[in-house]
Amino acid sequence: MLGATGATGVTGPTGPTADDSSPFFNSNVQAQTVAVGAPVINLIPRQFAGITYTPATGLFTIQVPGLYFFNVTLNTAAATAAGASFGLLINGTLAAAIGNADSGGIIDVHRSNFYTAGTTIQIVNSSPAAVSLVNGTGITGTAGHVSILRYAANATGTISTATGTVG
Repeated sequence: MLGATGATGVTGPTGPTADDSSPFFNSNVQAQTVAVGAPVINLIPRQFAGITYTPATGLFTIQVPGLYFFNVTLNTAAATAAGASFGLLINGTLAAAIGNADSGGIIDVHRSNFYTAGTTIQIVNSSPAAVSLVNGTGITGTAGHVSILRYAANATGTISTATGTVG
């Protein structure tokens, strides 16, 4: 047999509120020639929230700390020399650089990382020569695409970092 239900206990403290901020940036890349060490600019049309963007310098500034994913696709001209590379300049330090193994074509730069408020990021030409970004035949605004999204407020557990060689 069960006895009567007891009195309701003391209510506990209110838990943390959900973080519903969802900063993002989304834009096409217009055709342009990017000098050595220079940023990719001419990102139009663009939509963004929670991330500051300065068109003249191609500078993104994170406003809300969290885990972000950067996805950058660039269409290099057919005459581009092998080894052309682009990367993300994060607070003045090059990261996530990647290059093509042959002439011309698509270069994709991807990076997922935790960024604090105030972190600055630019997409830069890390090649030894200027690189032309070109539109697809007859279609303007197809020299590339940039998507940035915040997918979490923070990481759970210990963040592990590996350096050195693979194998």
